[in-house]
Amino acid sequence: MGNVGSFCQRGTDETFPVVAWPQDVLALPEKLPPPPSTGPPPSHWAPNVVVPRDVNEVTITAWFSHRPNRHIWSHDFVDRGTVDLYMYDGTPTLAHKETQTTNAKGQAVFQLNLSPTTTPRVTPCCMVLRKDSSQVWCNIFQVNAHTGVVVFDIGGTCTANVVEGKKEKGAALNGQEYDQQPFPFAAEVANFYHQKGYVIMYLTGRPVWITSTTEGWLRKHGFPPGIMRLTTAKEKCMGVPLYKSTVMEKLRNECDVQFAYAYTNEKSDLKAYYSVGMNSSSCFYVGLQDFMPYQFASYKNHLEEMYLKVQNNTAPGPQWPALPSPNTKRRF
Repeated sequence: MGNVGSFCQRGTDETFPVVAWPQDVLALPEKLPPPPSTGPPPSHWAPNVVVPRDVNEVTITAWFSHRPNRHIWSHDFVDRGTVDLYMYDGTPTLAHKETQTTNAKGQAVFQLNLSPTTTPRVTPCCMVLRKDSSQVWCNIFQVNAHTGVVVFDIGGTCTANVVEGKKEKGAALNGQEYDQQPFPFAAEVANFYHQKGYVIMYLTGRPVWITSTTEGWLRKHGFPPGIMRLTTAKEKCMGVPLYKSTVMEKLRNECDVQFAYAYTNEKSDLKAYYSVGMNSSSCFYVGLQDFMPYQFASYKNHLEEMYLKVQNNTAPGPQWPALPSPNTKRRF
């Protein structure tokens, strides 16, 4: 475990605090048994909660289920399971806050009171299913108005290409695991924004029950913590563009955040990005596209350009630190 000081650094009115993945620096009480290494793999999930900084009462909803067979991409809900919620309270060991029982759909709902804060912050929570000590984590983001958000798609944007996701699914259907290859230097670009005080948002059409798997992949490959948002079955039926625009519009209306930049390898995502006020100068196409002439550089070159523009830019932005603002859509 790392030092708790490495988990969170204080933010300011214009920036968001730099944080680490809480699983890497915080511990659950030692009396708890370790998560199971055998048996049906868990597919628990709990969406992150994002609220204005002055909101002190939040609701966390988590779903608990298991995949009965690694060959089958399905899950069995945990009915009447006892779940303990542990929350960060300033010490390296998470403190127990509340216990709830899941319903027939595997759902557990927690009502939490947060201590007052004068700065933006992240409060990590871990929910533990007593039956087998399996866990699911989520973060509570308390943000100021006008906080800058940078959106990343995952498949083909954080991963090397969309084929990687198909390889992972194919391996799972054969009872195997496949570690998707990351897009070179994608994590470094995300960390660049994270270090500058932006909130990173991973907005993807992946199903919610692989939230923990996706988060683990991002952690393993050096991506910074951020708001994780995957699709429910109902949202999937909406179509990805409408789903993404609905999520972004809701976040903007509830927390008054500013969507500053977005990265995607899908043309359809642009409709969602434009719906919340973004334009071609703040949206980046990643990798090979089939709807325009092939033109490819790299995240590495993009990152070097970002550092150069920040170095030469002495005028800070209106609500967040100065960052490059390209005049045209970039292909890289």
